[in-house]
Formats: sequence, structure tokens, C-alpha cells
Amino acid sequence: MLFPLVTADTLESLCLYKAPPDFSWRQFRDEKSASKQITFSHLRNLEIEFGTGRLGSGDSSNSHNHGSEYRNHFQLRFPSLRQLSTEFWYISTDIILRESLPESLDYVRIWGFMECVENSLLIIPRHIKTLDIHMDDVEDTELERFYALTNKIFDMSVADYYSLSFHNSFFHLDIDRINWFSLCKLVVLRVTMEVAVGILEKLTMLEIFQINALDTDEGYINDVWPNSLGDNLPELDPLNSRVSYLGLSCEKDFNSGLQTPQIFYYFMFRLRKLERFYVDNDNNIFCRAFIERHGSQYEHLNNIGVFKKH
Repeated sequence: MLFPLVTADTLESLCLYKAPPDFSWRQFRDEKSASKQITFSHLRNLEIEFGTGRLGSGDSSNSHNHGSEYRNHFQLRFPSLRQLSTEFWYISTDIILRESLPESLDYVRIWGFMECVENSLLIIPRHIKTLDIHMDDVEDTELERFYALTNKIFDMSVADYYSLSFHNSFFHLDIDRINWFSLCKLVVLRVTMEVAVGILEKLTMLEIFQINALDTDEGYINDVWPNSLGDNLPELDPLNSRVSYLGLSCEKDFNSGLQTPQIFYYFMFRLRKLERFYVDNDNNIFCRAFIERHGSQYEHLNNIGVFKKH
């Protein structure tokens, strides 16, 4: 990555994309000064993205050490920083040290494989308003490590608001192995109906829940919301949930039958704090009709805005 010398003191936002393994801060030094310290006095937003490829063990070791003579040469300071974003930070942990950052940040986003997340966690300060984790490509062979890492993250008590999103990860979550009690936002690629309900019951701090592919089980659906009910509603207690935003796409298209409406009715009925409900295909028509039909009896339904996912 070649670019001219940049005056660190004047920058307010810095985005570094596709940073190489030998990345160095030397381009930001003051050539007129013999000091080893580089101070980004006014920088409020910092984004660093490395490559997206997963390194082998040999490459990772080499990349960790490559360029360290330059990185360790400078003492970085980011006194005004409020937002930090790291993507695929697998090559080294000494590019930024925790001591370089303020004691608190407004927003930290970490995106990458598990080793990238682990590296980034080493530098985050003691207090963050929002910690936004994006897990990429979690493999079946890594699940033991995955559950240990995520349970540790959401028990760290460093953030006011925790968010977790999955990308290119299609394993089924084991509700019995997650202890994400402080999690506020969750975006998953695929879960079963039973696990989705378990998440809502277990993660009582959750406010935003997006399911990109709900793996529907017709037997389970019919147990909790039988077809034979007609316009009568089942006797189901409200879920002890804070979820106000729910995004839901089904693994299968049941528009020609009754299964999809049953699924949506179930969540609308049991989530008493739901305000924004995003559904796929034309299921918003079914949901709005359900609200019109039962809103007078169950007032919380009238607080739900139904939208079509794009």
C-alpha cells in the first residue's frame, strides 16, 4: 500500500482498506521531528481492513512478525478517537496497542474469522458504548472454540450494548451452549423454529433479532399454533422478551399454504413489545390482516408495524 506522507495531526477520519501484512504507520510520522510518537490529535473515526482470506498457520506466523520492526518503532496516540472498526485482523496484534487508545469509545466494530475477533479484543478499551461483532465463516470444527469465545465476550462487562452478526456461517446454534445474556442485537443466517423461540426465552436483553433463514418444522408449528384453530387464538403466555424489532425470512416458501401465516402469527402474538416486523415475500399482507382481525382483543398487535423485507 503506497501513499504519500500524511500529517496525522490534521486527520478527523481515516479508512485503511486492504492493508498489507507489512503495514506500518511510518507514512504518518512527522519528518521534521525525531520523536517516535505519532499523535492523531483530531482523529475520531478509524477503520482498518486487512485481506479477507484465511491464512494458514505458517503464513499467520510469518505475517505476525513481518514489519514489526516498524510498528514497534512508533508510539501511537489517538486521544480523540470515538469509533474503531477492524476487519480481518489476523496478521498481527501490535499494529495498535490498547495503551494507544482512549479509556472509552462510543463504537467498536470487529469483523472477521474467530482469530481476527480474538486479536481485536486484545486492544479494546475498558469501556465501549456499543460493541458490534461480525463473525465470518465459523466452521463446524471450530464450534467448541466458538461457544467459549462468544460466551466470554458477552460476559466481559465492557460495553453498554452488544451486537452479534453471522456471515457465511450455516451451523445450527445450540441454545444450551450459549450464555449471551447481555446481547442486545442478534443476526443469524439459519436457525430452527424451536431454537428461535429458545433464544427469545433465554436472551432477555435482546432487542433486535433478525433471522435470514428460519428452518421451519411443520410438526413443531402445528403443536404451538394448530391449523384447526381457525380464527380462534391459542392460549399462549407472552414471551419474556424485549424484542421490538424482528426480521424473519423462512427457509421454505409456504405462500400457497397456511404454514407461513402460522409462523408469523405466533411471533406477533407472543412478542408483546414488538414494534417493527420485517417479513419476506408477500407475508406482510397476512400479518396486517391478522392485526385487523385481532387488534381489538389484543391491543399490543396494534403497536406492530409490518414491513416487507427487500
